[in-house]
Amino acid sequence: MAVNISKRLGLAVTGVATMAIPLFFFYANNLPMHGQNNYANLHEHKTIEFKEKKKEPTFSIESTPTSTSTGSTSHNTYYDVMALEIEGDEQQGEAAQPKLELFDDSAIEVSDQLLQVEGKISQPSTITPEPTFNQPANPKIRVVEKSFVVESGDTLIAMLREVGVPTKQINNLVFSSSIPRKTLALKLKDEIFIRSNNGNLELMRILPKGKTFTEIKRSEDGTFTHETIKHPELTTEESLSFIVTKNLTLNAKEKGLTSTEIAILKSVFSEKLNLSKITKGTVISTVFKRSTFNERYYGDSILEAAVINSNGKEYSAFRWVDGDNVDYFDKEGVNLKNTFRRHPVDNVRITSSYNPKRLHPVLKITRPHRGTDYAGSRQPIRAIGDGSVYFSGRKGSFGNTVIIRHGKSVQTLSAHMYKIAKGIKKGTKVKKGQVIGYIGSTGVVTGPHLHFEMKVKGKYVNPVKADLATNEHVTNRAAFKKTVSNLMGKLPIS
Repeated sequence: MAVNISKRLGLAVTGVATMAIPLFFFYANNLPMHGQNNYANLHEHKTIEFKEKKKEPTFSIESTPTSTSTGSTSHNTYYDVMALEIEGDEQQGEAAQPKLELFDDSAIEVSDQLLQVEGKISQPSTITPEPTFNQPANPKIRVVEKSFVVESGDTLIAMLREVGVPTKQINNLVFSSSIPRKTLALKLKDEIFIRSNNGNLELMRILPKGKTFTEIKRSEDGTFTHETIKHPELTTEESLSFIVTKNLTLNAKEKGLTSTEIAILKSVFSEKLNLSKITKGTVISTVFKRSTFNERYYGDSILEAAVINSNGKEYSAFRWVDGDNVDYFDKEGVNLKNTFRRHPVDNVRITSSYNPKRLHPVLKITRPHRGTDYAGSRQPIRAIGDGSVYFSGRKGSFGNTVIIRHGKSVQTLSAHMYKIAKGIKKGTKVKKGQVIGYIGSTGVVTGPHLHFEMKVKGKYVNPVKADLATNEHVTNRAAFKKTVSNLMGKLPIS
């Protein structure tokens, strides 16, 4: 058997060869031929050394794994016994060191019979552990990202398919997930961003025209989650100045003011100046703080400062924040809006508060009590702010009544008067604190008192808790003056 093998290998059988061949077949039989341990990097070259006790030969087997096992199919790595070489110097009497090179050659297959040797092979007393081959590298990750702008005829399903998302995942997202249908309903000009990873939907953003957008993610378990996120807010200051040559609206828009900003400007000066009727030649300078979301402006503006020169007179407005109160004051720190007294009488004693579900004390029915009742008898009733008399006289169950309009948004009613003050007639201009009548018991009442009502923008409110400007002057004049100086430096000059 040994002779036949040695002939096939083309070797001269010597004493050294007689010892080396059985050892070769022992290690050949013990090499891993197939299975998971044959996974390897195709370009990796490994050297496996087996060391024996002193005076015993050391064998070096160099292997180049050349095939892998994928799925349920395994490909064997074959070894070519023709590559066996015996190296060493026989004249020095040293043990020869067989060398076995492993390489890919599918045309050569080793028969099991050739790997069987008669007799028992003496094993070395110690060997190194069986080598562990590296697993193959992970498949290449393929990430696809694409942005879309929704046009007529576009569908979310077609967009998902375009980035490689499989039909099953699309069905789970559109029809089976907990994401509301209205969230996935696309609108013209919406921006859609989709990212897939190896065919799996990883991230999708739906960015409509607005301050928020929807972000959809796929979890590891295959479910989908969504979140509404607000775009980061970016604020900028815009300083503009123009001369009115046609009318306020046309000239302001030509200069770059938006419709919203023009409305803000009119509102701030509404109680001092009617900007709809200003004369030609009026010079207007403004500083607006604008907020943008996703590089888009949605009309969020704050007027920081404005100066208007009309008919030789200057009007100014500077925004001033004092705690929770925000008001506009002129250069001297005087509030531009009508300020109000909190109560219409000097000696405050409330007998009945604002109550929309109160039981009427005389009629014994549930009737909303939309005002506040103040106790007293013939004490003066004062206007809580500057305004114009809208009604003066008898008014049904209210008896003697005076209604005053304070600007465009606030209206007050004082009822059950003993008498109305002299000169208080429809159209009369009144000042804050001016006496308009006296507490009495006219109309349907149980005793003398003042019934006081208030409307803000056409709706009844609790007069005691109404959000009204009550500061006639700024409280911190030094800080206000510093703010005015800073903003004046930003106002452009036409």
